[in-house]
Amino acid sequence: MKKAAAGILALVLIVCIGYAFANAGTASDPLVSKDYVDNTFKSEVTKSGEAAIDAAFNKTYNDALEKLAARAMGQAGYNYASQFGSIEVKAGKSVYVYTGGSVILSSGSASLNIRRGAVVNISDGKEMSSGASLNTNKRYFSAENTEAEYAIKKDAVILISGFYKIGNTGEDPPNTPVGRTFGPNVFTDVSEGQWFYDAVGYVYTNYIFNGVDTNRFGVNDNITRADFVTVLYRMEGSPAVSGKSKFPDVQNSSKYYYNAVVWASQNDIVKGYDTGKFCPKESITREQMMAFMYRYASYKGMDMTVKDPNRMDTFSDRDKVSKWAKESVRWAIGNGIINGSGGKIDPKGTAMRCQVAQIIYNFSKVN
Repeated sequence: MKKAAAGILALVLIVCIGYAFANAGTASDPLVSKDYVDNTFKSEVTKSGEAAIDAAFNKTYNDALEKLAARAMGQAGYNYASQFGSIEVKAGKSVYVYTGGSVILSSGSASLNIRRGAVVNISDGKEMSSGASLNTNKRYFSAENTEAEYAIKKDAVILISGFYKIGNTGEDPPNTPVGRTFGPNVFTDVSEGQWFYDAVGYVYTNYIFNGVDTNRFGVNDNITRADFVTVLYRMEGSPAVSGKSKFPDVQNSSKYYYNAVVWASQNDIVKGYDTGKFCPKESITREQMMAFMYRYASYKGMDMTVKDPNRMDTFSDRDKVSKWAKESVRWAIGNGIINGSGGKIDPKGTAMRCQVAQIIYNFSKVN
């Protein structure tokens, strides 16, 4: 009898345990199985986390757009779409889209001209280059400090959000709807009273320099050859380029400096090394920088007269200037664009971002 009772009890326990595992994880059953954790709990936690991240991102993004909209109030000629709206644009016209704006081509055809900044195809996760054709149903996003021109080649229907303006193709320059202001709280490493304060303000408000991150200008960071050519390119208004780079180490058109190097090379502002390479990531030397600026000034048709041709001779290391750079260095020093470093020209030395900002600021006062 006892054996029979024990057997019945064991059978009941087996049935109960089986039922518990089959129905684990419900509100009425506190037993949690591995199956429930793997196939239900993890999935629900992941979905909940993704929803929270999306909500936070959307709030930040929408808050930023609202601030931009508030700053742009009263400026004529610009449209602002808080969410995607459909517009028709005739061939021969262009749509200018600014920071935070997006474009989706529904029909027709268009090409991209990046006047300043960067445009990202966020549908495919790729940065765009100037001259690229748009694909339909892809979202093209204007990143920070960006002015993008979408030249319509064939009557098009596009979806658009953010700040935009419809105008003639190649307008020069299309006025940017939201300018940048500068003050002592913009960068944590730039304060009033520092010798480069006004220079940083100039290059920042004129979209020649951005910070190295949202809070730091990077005053003591060295500047590369690619960076300096990009500075000159931005000073020129980031014109459209055609053709390809002649430098074997500048072949990736998605790089931020690609268009700048092509433009500078085509206009004899940069020539590269004897090896045929450009070496974009190499820190630029002071004499290289002066040579680039000299050629850029000549390209601009500026008066190349040296106001004080004897000033270079007052520096003790004048003989260390390379032969190919002497004319450029004499011009830069003789016109007060460069004032030396520690009482020397230091032609083979590198340049920090604060120094380059001051040089560009000095250059803006020439002529």
